[in-house]
Amino acid sequence: MRLFAFAAALLATAGCVPLAAPPAEGQVGVGARTNRSRGDVPLQVRASVRPLELAPSLFYRRADFGVGYLLDKGARSTLQGGYLEVATIPYVGRPVLDPQEEATRRSRHLLPEGDTVRRFMMRGQGRLVYDDGMHEVGGGFALQLTYEWAAFALSPGGFTTNKSGIGSVAAYGEAGIGFFAEGAFMHFPTSDTWTASAGVVV
Repeated sequence: MRLFAFAAALLATAGCVPLAAPPAEGQVGVGARTNRSRGDVPLQVRASVRPLELAPSLFYRRADFGVGYLLDKGARSTLQGGYLEVATIPYVGRPVLDPQEEATRRSRHLLPEGDTVRRFMMRGQGRLVYDDGMHEVGGGFALQLTYEWAAFALSPGGFTTNKSGIGSVAAYGEAGIGFFAEGAFMHFPTSDTWTASAGVVV
């Protein structure tokens, strides 16, 4: 789970706090947005939920999906709304393992803590957003290329102590970091909008 252990550690400084978080991914980027009458350079923020990140047996998967929220805040207008995403993963760089160890892991569906992968993903998104500059609702699609490094945490939890008291930290799910490049098209009743952007994935 992305940033799960980090968030847990922060909350633990305030005492013993139970923590639950979804299998979430965040993106922050910047790009160029244009239509026939105006241009803009928006700051882009994405937040999505990806259920497959909770399954150790799917760590080396070749496909993914998620649902999310997007916010593109520019000087001229702000776009915000939701999206549904499907992805294909044509490249998964796996660790080199002893053949016997690999067979044991597969037979038991185990993924020991510390395994990491490199992924190249091609993502397609269907979007429904509101443009507060034109006061219109529009729909469209985006194609995103993503490269990331990911690991799977299998920690049952533990306790840490500090001056504020005792805190509990647990981590389960995927954690990763990477970058993306994206092109998007949106159709509104009075105009079409194109966007090209890039940023980081956490």
